Amino acid sequence: MTEQRRQGVQVLLVEDNKTSQLVMQQVLLGFDAEVTIVENGQEALNAVQQQPFDIVLMDVQMPVMDGYEATKQIRLLFSAAELPVIAMTANTLKEDREKALEVGMNDYLSKPIEVDAIHQVLGKWIEHKEGAARETVQDEEESEARPSQLPGLDVVEGVGRMMGQWGIYFEIIQHFAETNQFFYDELIRNLKEEEVDNVVEMLHRFKGISASISANELSALLAEIEKEMRERGAIGQSQLENLKRAFETVMTSIASARTI
Repeated sequence: MTEQRRQGVQVLLVEDNKTSQLVMQQVLLGFDAEVTIVENGQEALNAVQQQPFDIVLMDVQMPVMDGYEATKQIRLLFSAAELPVIAMTANTLKEDREKALEVGMNDYLSKPIEVDAIHQVLGKWIEHKEGAARETVQDEEESEARPSQLPGLDVVEGVGRMMGQWGIYFEIIQHFAETNQFFYDELIRNLKEEEVDNVVEMLHRFKGISASISANELSALLAEIEKEMRERGAIGQSQLENLKRAFETVMTSIASARTI
């Protein structure tokens, strides 16, 4: 795949989840962007006052200060033309998009974020910086040795998001497994303690993270359960059992990938 390089583009990535950070960083590095990562809106506000950026990619839901409030504060310092801020959100409802624009964001990207979408955003909101074209080629022997599918994972889609690099995708799914191995146990604990807000937040975040590694069935199930939890404040036992199976399937596949 050939992409136009955008050498020297300074991107501020505002994202609190480590797996999502890794995914977005690799995609952006594929365009030769220089990426600075911060974990919440307050850190983003500090960062834009310390060094110049060409664009900010802003997650919406974060601790300390969310993306909406951070953008409001950034707009007191920089206009939308001076510093484009792009929302990154798993929420695709019209009202969510409208809210992003109302607080001063220029545009939005829907999670999981695709390579083509990043390319379009960089082209739309950043003055083009010339550079040589780069062709990203996956090693044919490596490609033939790797599976195109694993139970619970769309490997072709996931590797494609990593610009065709299986090794990078492998590192990211391993990181996903290591950092989320206790997700289900934590979810059950919060349910037993009737921590409804915590449960909703956990489901929402894990939905987005799962989608970012192309664990699409797990992500879709999490979306259904999140909706149920928001509407009824409860999760059915059958849904929990389905979630446990889907979660274990993905984790088992990631473990098996170590031996491939």
